[in-house]
Amino acid sequence: MENTNNTSKKIPYIKRTIDGRTYTVMVHFNTETKDTAKDKVKRLLKRELQNQNFAG
Repeated sequence: MENTNNTSKKIPYIKRTIDGRTYTVMVHFNTETKDTAKDKVKRLLKRELQNQNFAG
C-alpha cells in the first residue's frame, strides 16, 4: 500500500475480496476520544434497536 500523506507513519488498512472485487478500506481512529470500542458498539446496537420498526 502506498502512503500518500507524506509522513513516515503507516496507515492501517483492511483488504477483502468480495465477489471477485478487491476492496481496500483505510482504518483510522480518533486518538483524543474517550470512548472505547466496546462503548461504540454498545451505542451502535442501542441505536439500531431504537430505529427498528417492530411489526406486531
